[in-house]
Amino acid sequence: MSVIEKLRTKILLSALFAVVVFALISIYADLNKITAELIAFEWKYIPLILLLTVLNYLLRYYKWDYYLSILDIHVSKMDSAIVFFSGLTMSVTPGKLGEVLKSYLLKQLDNISMSRTAPIVFAERLTDVVGLIILASTGSVLFDNGKIVLVMILSFIAIILIIIQSRSLSHSLIKFGEKMPLVSGFAHHLYASYESAYSLLEMKPFFISILISILSWSFECIAMWYVLKGFGIDTSLVFATFAFAFSSMAGAVSMLPGGLGVAEGSIVGILQSAGISKAIAAGAALLIRFGTLWFGVFVGALTLALNRKKFENRDDADLPELE
Repeated sequence: MSVIEKLRTKILLSALFAVVVFALISIYADLNKITAELIAFEWKYIPLILLLTVLNYLLRYYKWDYYLSILDIHVSKMDSAIVFFSGLTMSVTPGKLGEVLKSYLLKQLDNISMSRTAPIVFAERLTDVVGLIILASTGSVLFDNGKIVLVMILSFIAIILIIIQSRSLSHSLIKFGEKMPLVSGFAHHLYASYESAYSLLEMKPFFISILISILSWSFECIAMWYVLKGFGIDTSLVFATFAFAFSSMAGAVSMLPGGLGVAEGSIVGILQSAGISKAIAAGAALLIRFGTLWFGVFVGALTLALNRKKFENRDDADLPELE
């Protein structure tokens, strides 16, 4: 089975899950009322919302390319961009970890070890979550909502960083893993992965990446603000930022495909807590997710389809499980 065919199957399954989420939201908020609100939506904002999403992608591409340079991996800017944007296809995998597809594509293009580049996906997700927490924190303080959740997740991330930055502890854990039946088969690859993770999460690249994440995700927070404006909701950018950043963070840590269900449910709950009607809250959740998550999947699938000849001459039998 080719790469395209395997991805098509995985995306189809996620799309079916999305249909279930849509059905549940429609039942909760009344599909007729949601439809009425969507018809009344000021669709002139859609191009701007998509443009803001593209700016998010461009900055995240810059972070991807920055990580490649840290690991001293040299590929052309064009190939780097093709690999990155193709990876958006897997945005609907749990925690977006399916974007390890990018590591597979790099291996196909330049025979670069996947164990060396897969930690880039981990570092991307980790710094994205930290960036989203920082964006959500101001609103969390102002609206007295979600502070405990944010602190718990940040504490867990801090523990991960402490472990990774301790070579002795990390090597001990890998050696222990070599004795475990489920891990022993690939444990030897973890040493190369660990060295990459160690370099990517050192203090300087870690903080630079967080700054990029804050800036990149702030564009989609602004997109959320324009979605609300399109529904005639006059609210602050701080509130829109909190609603989107907190919900996206919750979806990411849920490890569900694309955060489906959790992100939408969080957006609806936060908007309703501010007195916004069920129908508008549901419509806003669906619209922002189509304009960000599913738009990204479309961009990724289109990029991969247009460049499939770069990869089709390879044997796809060793394509890893992307979820």
